[in-house]
Amino acid sequence: MTIKIFKNWRLLSAVLLIAVVVNMRIISAATEEVTNKYAYNPEKPVAFEDTIIAYHTNVNEIFNENINTLINTNPEDLNLDYDADCKDKNGNPNISTFCVAKKVVDEYVEFAEGIQTYSDTDLGDSMTLAIVSQVLFERGTMIDLEKEAAFNAMDQTLAVYNELQVMYPLHQQYGVLIETLESYNNALAKWRTSISQWPSEFIDATTNKCS
Repeated sequence: MTIKIFKNWRLLSAVLLIAVVVNMRIISAATEEVTNKYAYNPEKPVAFEDTIIAYHTNVNEIFNENINTLINTNPEDLNLDYDADCKDKNGNPNISTFCVAKKVVDEYVEFAEGIQTYSDTDLGDSMTLAIVSQVLFERGTMIDLEKEAAFNAMDQTLAVYNELQVMYPLHQQYGVLIETLESYNNALAKWRTSISQWPSEFIDATTNKCS
């Protein structure tokens, strides 16, 4: 089992983010329409707050799925190797931090692009130019803050996931060590009990020392 540790998560996330964005731009140029589940849809409008909740729920599910796999899979069967394509190995999904990062960065990019479509929705026809400008500014600020908060949450959660990936096997080994020490302590206690039943002095012995 190989564990890859990435120390600079902001750099890793940024690199992945740029790569994914460029890839998405190429795909968008080659297709007429791209469906974004976080984009505002006037036919089925969803509140901005509900879209944010949906994003965080989806990211949470990604992490939970991989954490469950990490905890409930035999350590020898875990697929934690670095693989740019994040392929399964012997039927086991790749749950390395790199591959989990790719998934959540994909989700973040779609979210960041999707909520941008909320910037000019439902402005109404009776607003003056000044009011429209103020509303657009406030919405733009709110969207930017939400993007930043989502990115920071993703960055920090990836760091925690990596720590879990490193420390959980050590925790398991520590648990085995504790069980071994407890077994040894129990055996030692039984041995002491047996020894205590032996006579402390031997009858007719001429000395109390071993020659």
